[in-house]
Amino acid sequence: MQKGCQHFMTPVIPAMFFFITLSIIVSMKAPAQILAVKGVITASSFHVRYASVTFIDNSDTTNKISVLTDTSGSYSIDLPMSVKQTDTQPAEFKVAQNYPNPFSSSTAISYQLNKQADVKVTIYDILGREIKKFIMGVQTVGAHGVTWDGKNNMGAIVS
Repeated sequence: MQKGCQHFMTPVIPAMFFFITLSIIVSMKAPAQILAVKGVITASSFHVRYASVTFIDNSDTTNKISVLTDTSGSYSIDLPMSVKQTDTQPAEFKVAQNYPNPFSSSTAISYQLNKQADVKVTIYDILGREIKKFIMGVQTVGAHGVTWDGKNNMGAIVS
């Protein structure tokens, strides 16, 4: 080997197919927008060359848009998007399951309001003791949420 020359071997990675699901709302009444999505596919810290990245429309799973990664594992794809106006409001108050559950650093708690309300979110332990209280204030009809970092009202981490 000559002094100053370097030789790099590119790892051979078997062909992989990655499927990414993206919910696309399609409406013929709304003007289309373009959403540019870019990313890099890696496996074990190596860039995956020529991987197939596929976006699937959840409302019509026959509608798919695919692209291959380049030699550096990068991809870029333009997705047609449109907005669909809905006039629906929740029929009742609902609290969704927190996510992730269990969690290590934080968890998201989502809820829906069927009418405007002064909102307080309180987290209790298994014995019914208050752990954390969030004063959210007056909120409008619709979907809302709060992120809890696993700390009590005093700022201490709780199990």
